[in-house]
Amino acid sequence: MITLNLLPPEERENLQLAKFSRALVYYSMEIFVLAAIFIVLLASILAYLTIQLNSLEKLTEQTEKNQSLAAVKELETEINSLNQKMKTFDAVQQNANSFSLILEDLAKMAPAGVEFFSFNYDGQTKKAVLDGYALNRESFIALREAIEKDQRFSDIESPISNLVKSTDNNFRISFKIK
Repeated sequence: MITLNLLPPEERENLQLAKFSRALVYYSMEIFVLAAIFIVLLASILAYLTIQLNSLEKLTEQTEKNQSLAAVKELETEINSLNQKMKTFDAVQQNANSFSLILEDLAKMAPAGVEFFSFNYDGQTKKAVLDGYALNRESFIALREAIEKDQRFSDIESPISNLVKSTDNNFRISFKIK
């Protein structure tokens, strides 16, 4: 089939130009639509990633808070434990000061020739036991009488075995501290 184009050359150029411009508009619109779809997809991906990032940051913050809270609670329990130990230590220290004064007074009461080996105290019964050595019986009796005269001591118990030997006497005397 043979086609003849009997249009003048100017008209033919105009038709080709019109055809080219329509094709250009058509393809430009297709590219624009594809670009718009691509931009919408990228925007939705960006929104999704932003939401995920925010949730991960919140989760990280919450985890850090939980870990720091656990560490704080652990430190609080350790501090409370140390405070209890310090209170116990203070109570023992206060008792030690009063016992050191009592031991000092007992040492002042002891006549020459008397030595102390041990001093034991039971805080619940408030009973003390004093072990020692007396050079002679008279020294021990003088110590016992001095303890009996002191108002801080009561229920003084001295077994008869403390008086058996006249010299080189190991003794044990017990009493309550008021």
